[in-house]
Amino acid sequence: MASGKKTVVRRVKASSDNASASPQRQKASADKSASVVKPIQPTRKKRATEVAKKVAKPARKPLIIFLPFIALGRYFRNSWRELRQVEWPSRRATWQMTLGIILFCLVIGIFVLLSDWGSQWLIREVIL
Repeated sequence: MASGKKTVVRRVKASSDNASASPQRQKASADKSASVVKPIQPTRKKRATEVAKKVAKPARKPLIIFLPFIALGRYFRNSWRELRQVEWPSRRATWQMTLGIILFCLVIGIFVLLSDWGSQWLIREVIL
């Protein structure tokens, strides 16, 4: 621990074949597995990025004139990535949704039409 490396204690569950062993043997194996200490090693990918950071040259800042075009390019690139992730409906599902919307519009249209005729009748015949 004095070396500055992080350490991890890993506890291992007793296996099914260990269940048939004596209680003293189970306790000894549990103590042994609990005391195993392994230092955390950085992964290859992490090491590669650390090396790349050291080797990479600092990025040049673009001219202020090009910033809107760069932002627009990022926008289109990110939009295209999002479109590739969309799960598009099947042809049948598209037709079902289209017919549902048409029926909904017809029902609402009939309701508005009846409400309009009812309010006209109420104003002309009852109030006036």
